[in-house]
Amino acid sequence: MKISRIYIPSVYVNCYLLIDEPSGALAAIDPGDDISKDLLRFCTDNGWELRAIFLTHGHYDHVGGVSALRRAFPNVPVSTPPTPTTKTRLCPPPLWVR
Repeated sequence: MKISRIYIPSVYVNCYLLIDEPSGALAAIDPGDDISKDLLRFCTDNGWELRAIFLTHGHYDHVGGVSALRRAFPNVPVSTPPTPTTKTRLCPPPLWVR
């Protein structure tokens, strides 16, 4: 298992990739804004397939690339944490299921 970090300068956040090189499976954690093009190219260039998206929370800078990734990989599951009991503002679910 390989772990890679992609820095997203437009929103000052990191996206982490979990890569199982033997199988070509890849999971993205917090694919924020502007990451979708780079991540799609990264998958294509290396022969990897996006198999899962994990979100640590629903802020726009962590979920901004999910819609584009779901268009490219429509069957990829998106895992989100349970809704917090605090006053954290979450993006509405339609943002990442479109």
